[in-house]
Amino acid sequence: GTQLRAGTGVFTGRPAFAWLANAFQNSGLAVTTLLCRGNRAPAFDPSRPAPTECAGGPGVGESPPIVNYFDPDFHFPQDLRTMIALDQRLPGGVVLSASWMTNLALRQIFVTNENLSPETSTGEPEGGFTHGFGFNVRDVWGTAVVGREEVLWVGGRISERFGPVLRIGNRSGNYAYGATAELRKDFRDALGLRAGYSFTRSADLQDLLSIDVTSNYATTPINRNPNDPESQRSRFDRPHKVVASVRTALPQRLGGTEIGAVYVGQSGVPYSYVYEGDVNGDGFNGPRASRLANDLIYIPDFLADLPTLIASQVLWTSLFDREECLREQTNRILARNSCSTPWSNRLDLRVSQSVARRAFRAEITLDMLNVLNFLNPSWGVVRVANPVVQLFRVRRGPELKLLARYMGALERDRATGRVRGTRPFAPEVPSSQWRAQLSVRVSLGR
Repeated sequence: GTQLRAGTGVFTGRPAFAWLANAFQNSGLAVTTLLCRGNRAPAFDPSRPAPTECAGGPGVGESPPIVNYFDPDFHFPQDLRTMIALDQRLPGGVVLSASWMTNLALRQIFVTNENLSPETSTGEPEGGFTHGFGFNVRDVWGTAVVGREEVLWVGGRISERFGPVLRIGNRSGNYAYGATAELRKDFRDALGLRAGYSFTRSADLQDLLSIDVTSNYATTPINRNPNDPESQRSRFDRPHKVVASVRTALPQRLGGTEIGAVYVGQSGVPYSYVYEGDVNGDGFNGPRASRLANDLIYIPDFLADLPTLIASQVLWTSLFDREECLREQTNRILARNSCSTPWSNRLDLRVSQSVARRAFRAEITLDMLNVLNFLNPSWGVVRVANPVVQLFRVRRGPELKLLARYMGALERDRATGRVRGTRPFAPEVPSSQWRAQLSVRVSLGR
């Protein structure tokens, strides 16, 4: 027989209440930051009022306060979801289940910096920017000045009395869709087989990964205007997933042991490469706001065109050779979340044995997670990366040209002993380790 299921509806859910608290915590009056470098920190004296200047003069001076507030017309997130599913019995007792689901955000949470000037300029190629369309143009706020430790900017704000003034409002633009198909077949109680595949894609305007409004705004990598981002691949986008399981029970004359195994294979998690430093003057990262970086790197046609020293050039070249997402996007600014960690494989096993003798009954169960890693330490390892990977530390050199120093992940070549740039992966704990649990359940009774 055939069974068809479908539905559509508008769903509203509450946001993280920690974000609501930000409007009270970051009012601009509760916290004041004074940034003093080196030995210019003022002496600590709890009997006197808090200092307003660095030792020997203003120095960098008082960092303007960060303000978070909610738009008066703010609404809880609202999505339009549609689903259609089919169950079909095929010849041989095989059952096919397939479904298609879409999710369109009607009102999603969206953060803008209301203290960012509407007037922008276009960065020059020597500043780590490119000319062109789409991802090839980066908006710039203010005027760059020479700084020994970081890129510094003058202007670009509506009011210099404040740092970022972040408004939490609503906007549409996020979407996700997915298709799933599963085949299953049961041979009475002796054997059960299942195999399924899912294809899903998702895109959003901002990656909301933190409970803090400022962090959410600052850690969404951007290539143009952070207040008007393009819908790009979401941090939660993992396109492919394969699941297969087998369940069997031996005949009672052979002990009646029950055995089950589940395999899960899945695409990796997206991440982005950014500069450590503020290359567009939006205040992130920098003394105005926080040390959070969000400016996506520019990938030149010729690696030698990267504004960096020889040592960093060698490390950059070795990473470029290993990172497909970089090779695919030359002569442009990297797209957000376009790099991914490797495919992951996992196999779990359960063995259960029942023992009954008159009034005594016991069930012994062995659960082993990540059997692949038990068989071989290099198997079953789940590689993860930070959502935002800082690849180059930047500053302004002569004529305000951008100078970049490689600060990405490193590894040593075992054959040559040389240090080279590598992809920023680390094993996820405890998912990358095999684990086993033995349990015994005993019951007495008639």
